Amino acid sequence: ATTLAKCWSRSDQIRLFERCACRKSCTGRSEVAVKAAVTVERNRFAVREVPTPQPGSGQVLIKVACCGICGSDLVNMKPTSPGYPLGVTPGHEWVGTITGLGEGVTRWKPGDRVVMRGYPDEEDPGPEMMAQFLQDPTIALGVHPVVRAGGFAEYLIWPAIRLARVPDAVSDEEAALTDPLAVGLHGVRESGLKLGDSVIIIGAGPIGLSALLGARMAGASRVYVTELMEARKSVAAELGADRVYDPSKGDARLPLLEATNGGADVVFDCVGSQATIQQSVDVVKTRGTVVLLGLSIEPVQIKPLVWFAKAVRYQVPEGGAVLQVLELLEQGRLNAAPMITQVVPLEELQQAFESLLQPTEQIKVLVRP
Repeated sequence: ATTLAKCWSRSDQIRLFERCACRKSCTGRSEVAVKAAVTVERNRFAVREVPTPQPGSGQVLIKVACCGICGSDLVNMKPTSPGYPLGVTPGHEWVGTITGLGEGVTRWKPGDRVVMRGYPDEEDPGPEMMAQFLQDPTIALGVHPVVRAGGFAEYLIWPAIRLARVPDAVSDEEAALTDPLAVGLHGVRESGLKLGDSVIIIGAGPIGLSALLGARMAGASRVYVTELMEARKSVAAELGADRVYDPSKGDARLPLLEATNGGADVVFDCVGSQATIQQSVDVVKTRGTVVLLGLSIEPVQIKPLVWFAKAVRYQVPEGGAVLQVLELLEQGRLNAAPMITQVVPLEELQQAFESLLQPTEQIKVLVRP
């Protein structure tokens, strides 16, 4: 398939995709057409009618309620990224309702509300899920660029073993935040943060705000945040930051070191850029912990001598806390609603992506098919 794709021109690929995305399947059987946002050229989506996907063995059919735009989705849109292949429907921060079952699925039933559960370290996932994850972790997490069954569509199919049940008390919009909340809370859990520790969070996007909520729940005595955008600074303060520093108004490192008496016990880098990876080490205390939660595909430069001299414990957590997040949402212990700044229809997905690729006041944009 890869060899054939290289031989076809981009226009040939587009025409082939549009012929297949019709009201009849390629077998000629009439099928109900549903809407999906698909890539029709590099970094451009269009809403098309495609045949309703059919669940295979061990899969379920899910009607999508809404799907968040993740930072990893945006990474695939950057010029330095290979981009999404033609015909891909991205989106992994989805919540939906099961409407159909494939052969062998017994745990789930139509009407169950679910979110993706991608990580293999939660509540004994079993050997099958672990084997899938080890074969290709990015596919198991639902962010691999060639996975075509994403949540920016009316329906998708998904492996039954990689689902988590959404409690009745949790709204669709809250459930769509499960993934970023799980990343942030898992980072806090893995950091070893103790009652009374001081914390610095670099970046107040969805992951940074999730880490902020987790740090407060874990008993951090002081939490300081750095952020450029006014709306994000405001939400960070609302969710419990003791102070928010704007790095555009001067080097934030000195005031952060003063506020933490020489460095924070734990620093969460929720940006992962050239500037922030070194900055996170600069503002952590000697023998403190830095947790990398931000995602970047760009190479970065660091100052190894500083890392060595401070004996920094540097972590890149792998895993999540989806089940724990859903339980906390059900109990009303996570106030995540302020993160949602916009809900758009599927037809506005392209505009939403382009807006988020620029400096923006948005935090979490949800797409409703």
